[in-house]
Amino acid sequence: MKMVADQIFRESLKRRDCESDYLPRSVHLIEDCMVTRIDEEDITADIYYREKRPVQDRPAVIFLHGGGFWSGDKKQFQWQAAYLALQRNVFTVSLNYRLSGVAPFPAALQDVKCAVRWVRSMGAAYRIDPAGIVVAGGSPGGNLAALAGVTNGVTAYDGAGGYGEFSSAVNGAILFNGMFDFFSYLETAGGEIEHVEQYLGGAAADIPEKYAEASPLLRIGPDAVPMLLLHGREDAVIPCEKSEQMHQRLTEQGIPAEIAIFDGKGHGWFNRPADGMEALQRVEQFLAERFGC
Repeated sequence: MKMVADQIFRESLKRRDCESDYLPRSVHLIEDCMVTRIDEEDITADIYYREKRPVQDRPAVIFLHGGGFWSGDKKQFQWQAAYLALQRNVFTVSLNYRLSGVAPFPAALQDVKCAVRWVRSMGAAYRIDPAGIVVAGGSPGGNLAALAGVTNGVTAYDGAGGYGEFSSAVNGAILFNGMFDFFSYLETAGGEIEHVEQYLGGAAADIPEKYAEASPLLRIGPDAVPMLLLHGREDAVIPCEKSEQMHQRLTEQGIPAEIAIFDGKGHGWFNRPADGMEALQRVEQFLAERFGC
């Protein structure tokens, strides 16, 4: 990323031609941090922060990229991570989890929970609030963030990444165009079906229990965490009705949940600063109201 003055960074996010690769001068970026190593695979993350040790504890947001579970990279959320660090002094993390070509479900979810423990392990050094760990993701990353939000305390997903003295529980989830039900996703997946089958280990007809296990919509219970759902109304990959359905189910269970549908936006609109700033402002509001930042 190219370091620029804070105001230049802010102004760049308003431009349609913004490449989103600017780093504001006040934000520190540490790239490719080693979270853990599992089965000879490095799990790495980038971290962003404005102050190493602010006067009070702050929340952390762990971003999870999209890419159909078979591709994608932690750089996808770099401008959002830098922005929240600059504007809200949030400790932000962007994670590379194991993809389907490396290991099938639940490996990616185990990596997310390991990253949660890793962030908590840095709490004293960076003044991170242990009760303010939020996961945020887009599309498949939204699936993983939602799953993390409905599986607190399910030790089967803790994996072997280490940091066992720290909790894997998350305190909130932010979901951009999330994919919450694998069964309904198959109706619109088209050529992505083979990637879903690789990720889950087979066809839905053969292992329906695995598809249900990986579908957060089907796992919502009273212990789910507060969630913010953000979706583009014109999304042809994951229709916005899926977020509306998730929101309704959360509300029925008494889980605090907010939703915003953005007119004229398709799948992945949040990756482009000029389109995604309105959504990111909703994220700011959610973090301020829930975690006081």
